[in-house]
Amino acid sequence: MLLTSFEIISMDEYGYPDYLAYNGDGSTVLSWWNFRFKNKATGAEVVIFMHLSHNFNKAGKITSQVAYYNGNLLN
Repeated sequence: MLLTSFEIISMDEYGYPDYLAYNGDGSTVLSWWNFRFKNKATGAEVVIFMHLSHNFNKAGKITSQVAYYNGNLLN
C-alpha cells in the first residue's frame, strides 16, 4: 500500500479544474495536481503530476473517478 512506504507532504492543485456538462445524464470535472510524497525509509521526496477525471450523475454524486499518473516514479 502506498501510505505504508510514503508520507503525503502536499496535494497542490495545478491550474483550475474544468467542468464539462453534456446533453445527457451527468457531467465531468477534470483537474490537475502535483502530489508531493516523502519516502519513509530513505527520506527522498518525489513529485507526481496527476490528472483526475470525476464523473457526476444528475444528483451531483460522483459515479466514477479516473487517475492518470506515472507510478514508476514511486519505485
